[in-house]
Amino acid sequence: MKTLLTNAGWSAAAHLLERGSLVLVSIILSRMLATEGFAAYGYFQMTVSMLAAYAAMGLGVTASKFFAESDQQSGDAMPPLGTLWALSVLSGLLMALVVLLVPSSWFESGLNIPSWLLAVGVFVLSLGVIPGGGILGLEKYVVATWASAASSVIIVVGALVAGRLNSPQSAMSVFIFASLVQTAINSWLIIKVIGLRPLLTGLWIGGFQIRRIFRIAAPMATISLMTSSATWFVVLST
Repeated sequence: MKTLLTNAGWSAAAHLLERGSLVLVSIILSRMLATEGFAAYGYFQMTVSMLAAYAAMGLGVTASKFFAESDQQSGDAMPPLGTLWALSVLSGLLMALVVLLVPSSWFESGLNIPSWLLAVGVFVLSLGVIPGGGILGLEKYVVATWASAASSVIIVVGALVAGRLNSPQSAMSVFIFASLVQTAINSWLIIKVIGLRPLLTGLWIGGFQIRRIFRIAAPMATISLMTSSATWFVVLST
Protein backbone atom coordinates (compact mmCIF):
# COMPACT_ATOMS: atom_id res chain seq x y z
CA MET A 1 0.00 0.00 0.00
CA LYS A 2 2.85 2.37 0.86
CA THR A 3 4.52 1.71 -2.50
CA LEU A 4 1.24 2.21 -4.32
CA LEU A 5 0.56 5.52 -2.61
CA THR A 6 4.13 6.72 -3.18
CA ASN A 7 4.00 5.89 -6.88
CA ALA A 8 0.59 7.49 -7.21
CA GLY A 9 1.88 10.62 -5.49
CA TRP A 10 4.86 10.97 -7.80
CA SER A 11 2.69 10.27 -10.85
CA ALA A 12 0.21 12.94 -9.75
CA ALA A 13 3.07 15.39 -9.19
CA ALA A 14 4.37 14.80 -12.72
CA HIS A 15 0.89 15.28 -14.15
CA LEU A 16 0.33 18.48 -12.16
CA LEU A 17 3.68 19.88 -13.29
CA GLU A 18 2.90 19.24 -16.94
CA ARG A 19 -0.67 20.55 -16.87
CA GLY A 20 0.08 23.33 -14.43
CA SER A 21 2.96 24.67 -16.49
CA LEU A 22 0.77 24.76 -19.61
CA VAL A 23 -1.91 26.70 -17.73
CA LEU A 24 0.70 29.11 -16.37
CA VAL A 25 2.17 29.60 -19.84
CA SER A 26 -1.29 30.35 -21.22
CA ILE A 27 -1.80 33.01 -18.54
CA ILE A 28 1.61 34.55 -19.23
CA LEU A 29 1.20 34.63 -22.99
CA SER A 30 -2.38 35.89 -22.87
CA ARG A 31 -1.10 38.95 -21.02
CA MET A 32 2.06 39.53 -23.03
CA LEU A 33 1.21 38.59 -26.62
CA ALA A 34 -1.13 40.33 -29.02
CA THR A 35 -4.51 38.66 -29.40
CA GLU A 36 -3.67 37.13 -32.78
CA GLY A 37 -0.30 35.90 -31.51
CA PHE A 38 -1.84 34.22 -28.48
CA ALA A 39 -4.51 32.62 -30.66
CA ALA A 40 -1.79 31.28 -32.97
CA TYR A 41 0.11 29.77 -30.03
CA GLY A 42 -2.98 28.11 -28.56
CA TYR A 43 -4.02 26.73 -31.92
CA PHE A 44 -0.48 25.46 -32.56
CA GLN A 45 -0.37 23.65 -29.22
CA MET A 46 -3.74 21.96 -29.77
CA THR A 47 -2.93 21.01 -33.37
CA VAL A 48 0.45 19.39 -32.73
CA SER A 49 -0.94 17.55 -29.71
CA MET A 50 -3.84 16.20 -31.76
CA LEU A 51 -1.70 15.15 -34.72
CA ALA A 52 0.87 13.54 -32.40
CA ALA A 53 -1.98 11.56 -30.82
CA TYR A 54 -2.98 10.44 -34.31
CA ALA A 55 0.60 9.34 -34.98
CA ALA A 56 0.82 7.54 -31.61
CA MET A 57 -1.99 5.10 -32.55
CA GLY A 58 -2.28 3.83 -28.97
CA LEU A 59 1.39 2.88 -28.85
CA GLY A 60 1.96 4.71 -25.56
CA VAL A 61 -0.32 2.33 -23.64
CA THR A 62 1.30 -0.60 -25.43
CA ALA A 63 4.71 0.67 -24.34
CA SER A 64 3.60 0.72 -20.70
CA LYS A 65 2.54 -2.92 -20.91
CA PHE A 66 5.57 -4.14 -22.88
CA PHE A 67 8.16 -2.39 -20.74
CA ALA A 68 6.48 -3.65 -17.58
CA GLU A 69 6.86 -7.21 -18.94
CA SER A 70 10.42 -6.75 -20.21
CA ASP A 71 12.11 -8.04 -17.05
CA GLN A 72 9.78 -11.03 -16.73
CA GLN A 73 10.16 -12.60 -20.16
CA SER A 74 12.98 -13.65 -22.47
CA GLY A 75 13.56 -15.24 -25.85
CA ASP A 76 10.62 -15.30 -28.25
CA ALA A 77 8.29 -14.23 -25.44
CA MET A 78 10.19 -10.96 -25.01
CA PRO A 79 8.03 -7.97 -26.02
CA PRO A 80 9.15 -6.41 -29.34
CA LEU A 81 10.41 -3.21 -27.73
CA GLY A 82 12.62 -2.20 -30.63
CA THR A 83 9.84 -2.77 -33.15
CA LEU A 84 7.46 -0.73 -31.02
CA TRP A 85 9.89 2.19 -30.76
CA ALA A 86 10.73 2.07 -34.48
CA LEU A 87 7.04 2.07 -35.43
CA SER A 88 6.44 5.11 -33.26
CA VAL A 89 9.31 7.04 -34.84
CA LEU A 90 8.22 6.10 -38.36
CA SER A 91 4.63 7.04 -37.62
CA GLY A 92 5.69 10.43 -36.26
CA LEU A 93 7.89 11.05 -39.28
CA LEU A 94 5.06 10.12 -41.64
CA MET A 95 2.65 12.48 -39.90
CA ALA A 96 5.22 15.29 -40.04
CA LEU A 97 5.64 14.73 -43.79
CA VAL A 98 1.86 14.87 -44.22
CA VAL A 99 1.80 18.25 -42.49
CA LEU A 100 4.49 19.53 -44.85
CA LEU A 101 2.86 18.18 -48.00
CA VAL A 102 -0.78 19.16 -47.53
CA PRO A 103 -1.89 22.75 -48.22
CA SER A 104 -0.93 24.98 -45.30
CA SER A 105 -4.48 26.33 -45.07
CA TRP A 106 -5.62 22.94 -43.77
CA PHE A 107 -3.85 23.45 -40.45
CA GLU A 108 -3.05 27.15 -40.13
CA SER A 109 -6.70 28.32 -40.01
CA GLY A 110 -5.69 31.80 -41.15
CA LEU A 111 -3.11 32.21 -38.37
CA ASN A 112 0.60 32.83 -38.74
CA ILE A 113 1.87 29.32 -38.02
CA PRO A 114 4.73 28.05 -40.24
CA SER A 115 4.06 24.58 -41.63
CA TRP A 116 7.61 23.46 -40.88
CA LEU A 117 7.17 24.38 -37.23
CA LEU A 118 3.96 22.36 -37.06
CA ALA A 119 5.75 19.40 -38.65
CA VAL A 120 8.67 19.58 -36.21
CA GLY A 121 6.25 19.88 -33.29
CA VAL A 122 4.30 16.81 -34.36
CA PHE A 123 7.48 14.77 -34.82
CA VAL A 124 9.02 15.78 -31.49
CA LEU A 125 5.82 15.07 -29.55
CA SER A 126 5.58 11.71 -31.31
CA LEU A 127 9.11 10.87 -30.20
CA GLY A 128 7.99 11.17 -26.60
CA VAL A 129 5.17 8.60 -26.82
CA ILE A 130 7.23 5.44 -26.24
CA PRO A 131 9.62 6.88 -23.63
CA GLY A 132 6.66 8.32 -21.72
CA GLY A 133 4.80 5.02 -21.76
CA GLY A 134 7.95 3.03 -21.04
CA ILE A 135 8.72 5.07 -17.93
CA LEU A 136 5.28 4.27 -16.54
CA GLY A 137 5.72 0.59 -17.34
CA LEU A 138 9.07 0.50 -15.55
CA GLU A 139 7.52 2.39 -12.61
CA LYS A 140 10.24 5.06 -12.59
CA TYR A 141 7.88 7.73 -11.34
CA VAL A 142 10.45 9.80 -9.48
CA VAL A 143 12.65 10.39 -12.50
CA ALA A 144 9.56 10.96 -14.64
CA THR A 145 8.56 13.71 -12.23
CA TRP A 146 11.99 15.33 -12.48
CA ALA A 147 11.76 15.14 -16.28
CA SER A 148 8.38 16.87 -16.10
CA ALA A 149 9.85 19.49 -13.76
CA ALA A 150 12.71 20.23 -16.16
CA SER A 151 10.28 20.53 -19.06
CA SER A 152 7.99 22.79 -17.01
CA VAL A 153 10.80 25.17 -16.06
CA ILE A 154 11.92 25.45 -19.68
CA ILE A 155 8.46 26.14 -21.03
CA VAL A 156 7.61 28.75 -18.37
CA VAL A 157 10.91 30.63 -18.69
CA GLY A 158 10.68 30.40 -22.46
CA ALA A 159 7.15 31.81 -22.38
CA LEU A 160 8.37 34.83 -20.40
CA VAL A 161 11.11 35.46 -22.95
CA ALA A 162 8.77 34.92 -25.91
CA GLY A 163 6.24 37.27 -24.34
CA ARG A 164 8.82 40.02 -23.94
CA LEU A 165 9.82 39.53 -27.56
CA ASN A 166 6.15 39.47 -28.57
CA SER A 167 6.97 36.39 -30.62
CA PRO A 168 4.43 33.54 -30.71
CA GLN A 169 6.81 31.54 -32.92
CA SER A 170 9.41 31.67 -30.14
CA ALA A 171 6.82 30.35 -27.68
CA MET A 172 6.02 27.52 -30.11
CA SER A 173 9.71 26.67 -30.42
CA VAL A 174 10.11 26.59 -26.64
CA PHE A 175 7.11 24.25 -26.36
CA ILE A 176 8.83 21.88 -28.80
CA PHE A 177 12.19 22.13 -27.04
CA ALA A 178 10.67 21.43 -23.62
CA SER A 179 9.03 18.29 -24.99
CA LEU A 180 12.32 17.21 -26.53
CA VAL A 181 14.15 17.61 -23.20
CA GLN A 182 11.55 15.52 -21.39
CA THR A 183 11.76 12.83 -24.06
CA ALA A 184 15.57 12.77 -23.87
CA ILE A 185 15.54 12.30 -20.08
CA ASN A 186 12.95 9.53 -20.25
CA SER A 187 14.80 7.77 -23.08
CA TRP A 188 18.09 7.96 -21.20
CA LEU A 189 16.52 6.38 -18.13
CA ILE A 190 14.94 3.55 -20.12
CA ILE A 191 18.25 2.70 -21.77
CA LYS A 192 19.99 2.86 -18.40
CA VAL A 193 17.47 0.49 -16.80
CA ILE A 194 17.02 -2.17 -19.49
CA GLY A 195 20.10 -1.57 -21.67
CA LEU A 196 20.37 -1.32 -25.44
CA ARG A 197 20.35 -5.05 -26.16
CA PRO A 198 16.60 -5.65 -25.59
CA LEU A 199 15.89 -2.70 -27.88
CA LEU A 200 18.30 -3.65 -30.64
CA THR A 201 17.57 -7.39 -30.65
CA GLY A 202 13.87 -6.63 -30.95
CA LEU A 203 14.38 -4.13 -33.75
CA TRP A 204 12.65 -6.06 -36.49
CA ILE A 205 9.49 -4.88 -38.20
CA GLY A 206 7.71 -8.04 -39.23
CA GLY A 207 4.15 -9.24 -39.47
CA PHE A 208 4.21 -11.17 -36.20
CA GLN A 209 5.64 -8.27 -34.21
CA ILE A 210 3.21 -5.76 -35.72
CA ARG A 211 0.20 -7.99 -35.00
CA ARG A 212 1.39 -8.45 -31.44
CA ILE A 213 1.69 -4.70 -30.98
CA PHE A 214 -1.63 -3.73 -32.54
CA ARG A 215 -3.62 -6.35 -30.66
CA ILE A 216 -3.12 -3.99 -27.74
CA ALA A 217 -2.70 -0.66 -29.52
CA ALA A 218 -5.69 -0.78 -31.89
CA PRO A 219 -8.48 -0.55 -29.28
CA MET A 220 -6.69 2.26 -27.47
CA ALA A 221 -6.03 4.14 -30.72
CA THR A 222 -9.75 4.71 -31.34
CA ILE A 223 -10.27 6.14 -27.87
CA SER A 224 -7.18 8.36 -28.14
CA LEU A 225 -8.21 9.76 -31.50
CA MET A 226 -11.70 10.63 -30.28
CA THR A 227 -10.53 12.35 -27.09
CA SER A 228 -7.66 14.25 -28.73
CA SER A 229 -9.76 15.52 -31.64
CA ALA A 230 -12.76 16.93 -29.81
CA THR A 231 -11.30 20.26 -28.66
CA TRP A 232 -9.48 20.88 -31.95
CA PHE A 233 -12.63 20.41 -34.06
CA VAL A 234 -14.62 22.70 -31.77
CA VAL A 235 -12.00 25.44 -32.17
CA LEU A 236 -11.80 24.87 -35.92
CA SER A 237 -15.56 25.13 -36.34
CA THR A 238 -15.66 28.47 -34.51
